[in-house]
Amino acid sequence: MYSRLGKRRVEWAVLLLACIAAPCAVHAQSLSERQVLRAPASGEGAPGRLFGARIAIDGDLAVVSERRMGAQLRGYRRVAGTWQRAPELDRRRADENPKALALSEDALIYSAERANGAGSVVRVLRATPTGWVDAYAVQSSDPDLGASVAIAGMRAVIGHPGANSAAGAAYVLTRSPGGTTWSETAVLQSSPLQSGARLGHSVSIVSGAVVAGAPSETVNSVDDAGAAYVWELTQSTWNPVARIVAPTPTANARLGSAVAISGLDEGTPDRLLVATLENGGSGRVRAYRRGASTWNASFVIDPPTVQAGQNFGYALAMDGDVAAIGSHGFDLGGTDAGVVYGTDFNAGFSAATLTVRGDPSPQAGAFAGFAVGIDRTGPTLLAGAPLTDADGNTDQGAVLMSIGSAGTPFPALQRVFPLGQGLSIALFGRSLSTQADTLVVGAPGEASGALPGVGAVYVYGRQPDGTYAPPTRISNPQGFASDFFGEGVAVHGDLLLVGAPNVDTNGVDAGAVYVYRRSAGVWNVERVLLSPCNSTQRRAFGRRIEFDGTRAMIGGICPPTAGGSSADVGVDIATRQPDGSWTFGLAAAASRMSDGGWDDGLAVIGSHNANGNLGGVEAGLVRTFAFQGGKWQFVGSSDNGSNTPSPQGYGYDLGIDRGLLAVASYRPNTPVVVRRRSGLQFLPEASLLPSGLGANEAVQHVAVRGERIAVAAIVHTVTVNQQGAVFLFERQLGSWQQAQRLVASNPVTQSYFGSVIAFAEDGSLVVAAPEESSTFEYQGAVYVFAEPPVAVFSDGFE
Repeated sequence: MYSRLGKRRVEWAVLLLACIAAPCAVHAQSLSERQVLRAPASGEGAPGRLFGARIAIDGDLAVVSERRMGAQLRGYRRVAGTWQRAPELDRRRADENPKALALSEDALIYSAERANGAGSVVRVLRATPTGWVDAYAVQSSDPDLGASVAIAGMRAVIGHPGANSAAGAAYVLTRSPGGTTWSETAVLQSSPLQSGARLGHSVSIVSGAVVAGAPSETVNSVDDAGAAYVWELTQSTWNPVARIVAPTPTANARLGSAVAISGLDEGTPDRLLVATLENGGSGRVRAYRRGASTWNASFVIDPPTVQAGQNFGYALAMDGDVAAIGSHGFDLGGTDAGVVYGTDFNAGFSAATLTVRGDPSPQAGAFAGFAVGIDRTGPTLLAGAPLTDADGNTDQGAVLMSIGSAGTPFPALQRVFPLGQGLSIALFGRSLSTQADTLVVGAPGEASGALPGVGAVYVYGRQPDGTYAPPTRISNPQGFASDFFGEGVAVHGDLLLVGAPNVDTNGVDAGAVYVYRRSAGVWNVERVLLSPCNSTQRRAFGRRIEFDGTRAMIGGICPPTAGGSSADVGVDIATRQPDGSWTFGLAAAASRMSDGGWDDGLAVIGSHNANGNLGGVEAGLVRTFAFQGGKWQFVGSSDNGSNTPSPQGYGYDLGIDRGLLAVASYRPNTPVVVRRRSGLQFLPEASLLPSGLGANEAVQHVAVRGERIAVAAIVHTVTVNQQGAVFLFERQLGSWQQAQRLVASNPVTQSYFGSVIAFAEDGSLVVAAPEESSTFEYQGAVYVFAEPPVAVFSDGFE
């Protein structure tokens, strides 16, 4: 009888002897997602975000939306008199494009266009200290649902101008007494229905009154003269009390295009504003006051300066004795810079004093005042300028605020809630390299200020628990637009090579490779390598890099010279000398290196657009070179062996480790070819094609480590369209078996997960999704998959 420890020693000894006698592989545990890496952003801004397209404010809470699919609602709180970011109140749904929003107390109502023409949705959310809680939702295939929304206390209203064959309607929601649930309690519409009036284009609610604009209504046979309807609540019934039209209806005046209702006493609705395109098309606002039993015209508000097309009244907000009137087409410091009018009413609501306010840094076409909000406390006036260029981003948008007092109700506007510059189109993960405990990720599309495509590189260190610490950022030394610094990266020890293929040094888009050396944890440029190509048309040097610590394959384009080869040369091999200098050797047989690798002195280079045995088509080749006789010598090539007369793209990507070579093609449903080294050649061993692969899906990327091969199909669809997947194969008992399929935990459409894959030395698999749109469009991400930790002596005996 012997102990369990002794038994385990015998088992390991038997296994060791078996593996000495013949190669074997022990089945590894499944990989699981351990960490997601994204480049830290200096801000949240991005081009085309249209921040400030819709705004809402009530008390110490504000919400600002963008205007695009997948846009974000951003929350802000006022704490001790200072407005602060409230990220817990952010709200983003990838399949929704916010249209309208309104805020009251702890409730937010917003409407959104749904993706792929699926109509609209309206949601009510309840604010808590930790974030929003869903309280109500309704959706329709009609995109007009929620063209406008409003909320006040326990009641909300939704405008639906497309209802009833475009006669329109408004739906009233009521919150349960003392509860958090909402339900529809009334449908408001004109009687009789006015065909094509589009009632609900605008809505407003306060206490027990609702107003809805019908700007397309025909009045006295005048087309699009427009009207507004008012309903008041008596117990549980909403009664129509007023139909408001212009004293002299005018064609295309569109009265009711914007409405706002309020009361000097918050519980008594007694004042109403209705916008119209009268006044020669520049716009005006008509004011109405509630009498003993009806609503009566009180006065007219005209813009102090009349400009055609200024859109005075396009946006309205009113709270008690103050209002905000947007005029986003007003020319102040530039065409369509836009302004907002702070409006202070007299006690009898028979006159108004207007204070014009614009962006302190006005821009042509910014559309300041496109959206407005106001809260009587202060008062605080909020204005959106969604087409403002900010932080180097075109049409990023800005929000303006004025906080007044009894003495100065509308001081100058200030830009608030700054976004800063985010990482839109950064393409983080377009390239990556891992060696020892270092992971390097390229983000060649990252902008710098207003300059797109400057590029950056992020260096991560792996910690003892297997996760990667926050990165060191290496910026483009030159910093010019479209350099694409980081398009190629390769690290080995304390040396890092970074390609910037569009650098103009030594020619337009000739490219350059920056050689960094790490000293005391700091990366400094040691050398800059330029293409040795003699042609003045050389370009893209540094687009791909493979480095073994001494020698580097550098991809580029060197057009053919007269009387020479008919094909351009696409790879150079550079060798680092002991003094830090580099010498070049030209691999003339390789055109446009698509990928490469080193294997015990051999340079293995893939050229997917080369003419292989098919002749005349891009069959693709993998070529092998050895350094012999003082220069690089061609020693052999291979193709995928297919006789199919169509482009294969063999060599599009390859992975190599200790004599095991795997080569991918770009042709759909084409297997990855596995070869094993014999001398200076690589002999066929297997073909790998993942099960479950779609007919039009290509296995384009590979990585190899030991007896494991990872292959990636970047347009593979699992739960969302073209999300991408990585399939893991293992060699067991002499044959290759598919062991696992890896996908992102939160897959994103067309993120191209698997565009770059690499095994780290601890056995983890690093997977890039460079076009993933998470916080920012095409921001990119890198996923780390690893085996769970194993306790060898888990019970003290085993």
